Amino acid sequence: MPRAISRPLDERARARLRDAQRVESDAVAAVHAAGIKKESVQAKLDAVVAKHRGAIDETDHALNKAQAHLVSVSGIERAALLLEQPVAALRAIVRAAAGDARELPT
Repeated sequence: MPRAISRPLDERARARLRDAQRVESDAVAAVHAAGIKKESVQAKLDAVVAKHRGAIDETDHALNKAQAHLVSVSGIERAALLLEQPVAALRAIVRAAAGDARELPT
């Protein structure tokens, strides 16, 4: 059987209850505002990361292209020696660069 909710009979008790509810309401509002601020900051961070991720991808592509060019100029063994990279890694770079060149419109 549900209990009946009783109201404080004393005015001071009602005032304390109203104060407690106001403080609680303010705390909930502060949590909500902080959550909104966090989402805003996270969105800004995501935008900056995305911008720089694109720049990093572009420079990675340019590096791979330059390494593939070195292989075409010096040969794979010499390029591996000069770049201090395994021959297999350079072969993968050359294959990827050749694939990129095939995808370009003529």
